[in-house]
Amino acid sequence: MKKQNDVIDNLIETLKDVQEGFKQAAETVRNPALKALFSDYSQQRSRFATALQSRGSPSWRNQAGNQQERDRRVTSPLDQSQIGDHRRR
Repeated sequence: MKKQNDVIDNLIETLKDVQEGFKQAAETVRNPALKALFSDYSQQRSRFATALQSRGSPSWRNQAGNQQERDRRVTSPLDQSQIGDHRRR
């Protein structure tokens, strides 16, 4: 069960990181279509993370004190490179 909780925890963290990456992309791009697309993707990832938190690992439901740490996480280099790729297109 612990391994399953670890997988869910990692997935929730990844979704939150990607959600923030799409949010930043939506705030940065000028193209209205891309702005809307990135905003939609950000909201979608937020809903996915919320759904997993409510059903998933007890560690996420009980770690209010660690929320600040998760909120401070910087988007991964992969997320940043994907955002950069969209800017070049």
